[in-house]
Amino acid sequence: MKSEFSGSFAAMVKKYFLSFLAVILFEAGCSTEPAKRDDAGLATVSALVVALPLIPFVLPYSAIEQAKDRKKDEALYRQLDPVYQKRIEMINARSPKADADEAYKENAIAFLPTIPNGDIYCGLDKSEYDAKEGQQNQQRINSSRLLTYLQTLLSDDPLQAQVRIWNQQYHDFLQTRWNYEKAFNLEMNRLIQDAKSPDAK
Repeated sequence: MKSEFSGSFAAMVKKYFLSFLAVILFEAGCSTEPAKRDDAGLATVSALVVALPLIPFVLPYSAIEQAKDRKKDEALYRQLDPVYQKRIEMINARSPKADADEAYKENAIAFLPTIPNGDIYCGLDKSEYDAKEGQQNQQRINSSRLLTYLQTLLSDDPLQAQVRIWNQQYHDFLQTRWNYEKAFNLEMNRLIQDAKSPDAK
């Protein structure tokens, strides 16, 4: 489908180019001032004629590059898809609320950021974690075996950085990760707020 479009578009460009060239040649031949038809005018026409054969090759070159990128992504996802599928299964097998409760009891009081060292947490507004700066929060994660494991499980595979286009399997992983982090952070925030309430004292 793309090759047909590229071919038809190239043919259209060539058609208009030929029409433009014909107008230039016509005007050059019908000029009432022969003295002005100098080498500069001939050079312009010559340049247009030389460029004409190159037109059909511009779009196919771009299509070839896109095909190469697509093949590269497909090769990477043949490695990544099983990894993300397994991670999705492992994440879904866990209870984010139970994990947050366990971390809280171990005094590993931290939220799971969208990226390591980040200060954006799924499910929370910034007003709910004023004291949770990114680096400070990350230090708490690093000091906890459970939270370190969870962050590793929820992170992108290193190969993902080489991929240009996301596929459905990766989208599914991102959605699963977002759902888990949101539930975990909401539960951790609830525990923190409950501990601050007068009834807890």
